Amino acid sequence: MRRASPPGTRPPAAPVHAARRGAPCQGDGGQLFDPWVCLGAPATATSRITLGTASTVLPLRHPVHVAKAAASVDLLSGGRMLLGLAVGDRPSEVPAFGPAAADPAGRLTESWAYLRHLTGGAVTTGHSSSLGELAPGIGMVPGPAFDRLPLLMTGRGGRTVEWIAEHADGWLYSALPPEIQRANTARWRRLTGEPGSPSFKPYAQAGYLVLDENPRAAPRPLPQGWEPLLDLFKTYEAGGVDQLMLNLRLNSRPAQDVMAELAAHLLPHFPTPGRPPARLHI
Repeated sequence: MRRASPPGTRPPAAPVHAARRGAPCQGDGGQLFDPWVCLGAPATATSRITLGTASTVLPLRHPVHVAKAAASVDLLSGGRMLLGLAVGDRPSEVPAFGPAAADPAGRLTESWAYLRHLTGGAVTTGHSSSLGELAPGIGMVPGPAFDRLPLLMTGRGGRTVEWIAEHADGWLYSALPPEIQRANTARWRRLTGEPGSPSFKPYAQAGYLVLDENPRAAPRPLPQGWEPLLDLFKTYEAGGVDQLMLNLRLNSRPAQDVMAELAAHLLPHFPTPGRPPARLHI
């Protein structure tokens, strides 16, 4: 994490999958550590990198616990927490959480409203649902660093894009071919506004990346070289993608080497507005 967050830079987000359990049919063990304990380490060891979950399976956790954990990471990190939420993509894991979790998609709206009540700013009204009761003025102490914690929808969650645009602070979707992605982001912009507008909400994209040792290896499912990859990322940027989240887990090369190449050849082309191009020193 220190390598990904040297002084003076602001690298892309470092998502952590939450509420993932080992499912043999998925081919991996998911997140091996508790995500909130895991996020505590980079919250105090780094100073600029964005932290987040991509995603917490909200219907399988009580919103009060999620709110408290996410707000704690946000405060420890100085307001760098992005909370990605989803209904999950591993139905074989749901029975482990008991009968109350039998319908994750059906529970999302209620869970989301409860979570937003706790993390959306000053609490002056009460909140009532089947998940719990909060009297007026009863909230969570301490709250997020900047009062309101950003909530991102990961995937669709069984909801319409219109619902996501209304209730989420951003949308995180999986990697798609550029021509399909352009249509996706265009629809999102129609609902939330263009960058710079008061209603603007970011569109983020997540996917695996395996960097080929050949820098000119053309982008394909996996692996790919960084030179054509730059053209692909620029295409995504032009198509309306505001943030890319890259998972390097499938690389056979050392992560340090892959990060060094990405930092040297890709990050300088995507500077944070108002700051010089990012550099990463390994």
